[in-house]
Amino acid sequence: LKLRKRAQVPSDGALPGLQSEQLQRPRRFSALQRSRAFAAMGAVAATMTVAEAIQILQSWHGCQRDETWSKRGHDLGLQSMRIDILNTVREEMRDQVTVIVSSLDNLMVVATLMLSIGFGFAVEGTF
Repeated sequence: LKLRKRAQVPSDGALPGLQSEQLQRPRRFSALQRSRAFAAMGAVAATMTVAEAIQILQSWHGCQRDETWSKRGHDLGLQSMRIDILNTVREEMRDQVTVIVSSLDNLMVVATLMLSIGFGFAVEGTF
């Protein structure tokens, strides 16, 4: 009994050796499968009235429209999340720069005082 190794899938979810376009292609059916499907649809269509067909098409169109708007809302949500993340990073960097600048201001005041006192001692001659 041979045991097969499990295929390791990368963390991004892509399968090795396949491009992302290949993963999104629709599945192709054989001619026999298509003919059976069309025969089944023909049998259903024969028992359906025009009003029922229109109702089915309307509900399909409504669902497609709802799906489109849901996708747009999802994309807007992702975009707003990205913008929020960028704003948070920008505010954090601004806070860090403010802390660094205030620290440099304090260091400059201390250095100026030390320099003036040092020159005063040197000029006065009192070490």
